[in-house]
Amino acid sequence: MKKIAIVIALALLGSGGWYYYQNYVKVLDKTLHFYGNIENRTQDLAFRFLGKIETIAKDEGQSIEKGEMLVTLDTTLLRYELENINAQIIAEKATLKRLMKGYRTEDIAQAQASVQESYAAFLGVQDIYNRQKKLFDLDATTEQDYIAAKTQYDKAKATYDKAKSNYALLQSGYQVEDVEVQKAKVLALEAKAKSLEYDIKDATIYAPTKGTILARHKEPSSIVSAGQSILQIALEDEYWVQAYVDEPDLGSITQGEKMLVYVDSRKKPYEGHIGFISPVAEFTPKNIETTQLRPDLVYRFRVIIAEPDSHLKQGMPVTITCQKDQ
Repeated sequence: MKKIAIVIALALLGSGGWYYYQNYVKVLDKTLHFYGNIENRTQDLAFRFLGKIETIAKDEGQSIEKGEMLVTLDTTLLRYELENINAQIIAEKATLKRLMKGYRTEDIAQAQASVQESYAAFLGVQDIYNRQKKLFDLDATTEQDYIAAKTQYDKAKATYDKAKSNYALLQSGYQVEDVEVQKAKVLALEAKAKSLEYDIKDATIYAPTKGTILARHKEPSSIVSAGQSILQIALEDEYWVQAYVDEPDLGSITQGEKMLVYVDSRKKPYEGHIGFISPVAEFTPKNIETTQLRPDLVYRFRVIIAEPDSHLKQGMPVTITCQKDQ
């Protein structure tokens, strides 16, 4: 009988303990646990045009400061081309100046003298032609003499007309269209020179921000095409945790809610807050730990770490906790 009484007493004690745990202890323990990985922003550094690498100042794992020179291209050909363009600009500007100024005074005076000379020659030939025409009308000269006189007359008149036209052209100056075309040539060359200067300036890559070199893809003397990555950097002070919450717990977290992030390399947890909760469900990624079945649908969320330090590394697994108030 005593044994039976002891068994009954233990059963009652166990039932009471279980009831207490379910209704008091378990209710008080409302800490949610999530699992994820450390992520941070990375940036690939590249040139926007083809070139030959001259120097690379940093290697993988080295820290960089904002504005620090990292990579340079060989700019020899660019500088030669710029010198050539600048020489063309000087020549074309001289031509433009001449067009805008008009013809030289000496050229105009020479054209005027040609008009006077050709006019005098024309008058002399005209007299001979007029006499031969009258004689030819009276049958007092041969047809051959008349034709010869007319030919000389036509030739002298053409020479005189040409001299007059040339003189008028020189007096009026160059055509407006010619000046505009020359201006356009100068502007096009100046634009080309600015483009080359911009290329020379962009032939050096500076660190866009403070960070760490993650990967070095090229070496000096390598030929790289436009947009081809040379260095990959991890941006400092921009770390977060990418984690997942299953559908039953989705209503337990809200954007902006404070979270604690635990890593193996540091005893004290990091403080953070939820910066984003995805509105789209997805199947649990294979690299994420979960106590639920793998095919369950989950929602991705991001925890922004308030004060990241050197203990955090990209890809590091972490545990996130969230204490719910009762």
